[in-house]
Amino acid sequence: MAAKLNSNLAVVLIAVAIVAGSFVTSQTGFAVSDKVPIDNPVNFCTDGDGQDVSVKDTCIDASGEKKTDRCFSASSVQETYCSPFNKCNYQIVNCAYGEECVGGTCRQAN
Repeated sequence: MAAKLNSNLAVVLIAVAIVAGSFVTSQTGFAVSDKVPIDNPVNFCTDGDGQDVSVKDTCIDASGEKKTDRCFSASSVQETYCSPFNKCNYQIVNCAYGEECVGGTCRQAN
C-alpha cells in the first residue's frame, strides 16, 4: 500500500510540475513557439518628403515622436528627416537664391 501511495504521489507531483511549468512559460514569454514574430509597427521612422525643402512634411520616429518641417528664419527651413537610428533629426537648410521660407517650405519670393 505504501508503494502505491508513493506512486500516486509521484504522479501528482509530476502533473503539478507540468501544469506549473506551462503556466510560467505562458506568462513570462520563455516558452518555445513556432509562431513567426510580427514586426512592431512603430519600429521604424517615416519622413514622406525625403528632405525636399519645397514640401512640408512630418517625421514620425520609432518612439512615436513627431517633428514637422518649419521655418527657421525668413530664408531657411528646419528640415526634419529620419536618422539611421530611426529617430527624427533636423538640419537647417538655406533656401535657394530668390526664395523665402513660408509655412515650412522654400518658395519663390514675391
